[in-house]
Amino acid sequence: MKKIKSFSKRLIKVIKCPIILWPLMVVIFIQCIPFMGLGGSDYDRSMLSIEYENAPKETAYVDILVQMNREDPAYVDFTQPPQHFVREYTDENGAWQCEYMNLPITEESEIAKWNENGYVSLTLHHKAVEALRTGKNDSLNIDGYFLEDIYKRYGKVRVAYVDDEGNVLKVTDKSKKKYMGWQADHLVVNGDSVIFQIGEEAPWMVGLFCILALAIPLYTIYLIIKCLIFFIQGLFCLSD
Repeated sequence: MKKIKSFSKRLIKVIKCPIILWPLMVVIFIQCIPFMGLGGSDYDRSMLSIEYENAPKETAYVDILVQMNREDPAYVDFTQPPQHFVREYTDENGAWQCEYMNLPITEESEIAKWNENGYVSLTLHHKAVEALRTGKNDSLNIDGYFLEDIYKRYGKVRVAYVDDEGNVLKVTDKSKKKYMGWQADHLVVNGDSVIFQIGEEAPWMVGLFCILALAIPLYTIYLIIKCLIFFIQGLFCLSD
């Protein structure tokens, strides 16, 4: 009887800690899954949406400022003026359409000439920008395959509040990153602050995911082997 109690205590001692840690590891692993893009989302990265609030009174739209010079292969003297939302309507086929008009912004406008500490207008000088359209509320969409350059070349961006004649009313602080997992990239502007919500998993989350993906099955195998060893030792002990 004493041998059975001794074996039971030893077995409990071996499995007590793993039994507590293993479910915790599984929970963490499950929490990581949404950040890994395992939901099968394959969104279009040809557009960046922007929402802003607490803007100066005369703001017509906001523009992204990046550190780009004339030697940059993506740089052009002028792309096209931003487009202002006018109205929504249904066409003759019953399809829902939006009407826009160009703002009177040219190469001579202040935002087009803006260059402070190397920061210039992305929408007016990056060749991949196809259009900038304001929304019904304080929002806008920028079309074009330029996001990779923001990640790899330009880093932190600023945002300029611009009036309908292209005058710069105010410039924000540098942006901060926030990784959002699988979803469209998004820029949230509030007064002086800019949060670049990136549709990717955070680097530390990738590392944690990989570690847990390896650690959980290995730890489970280790637990099973150790329990079997103690069980076999216990049988020999009881047989003595």
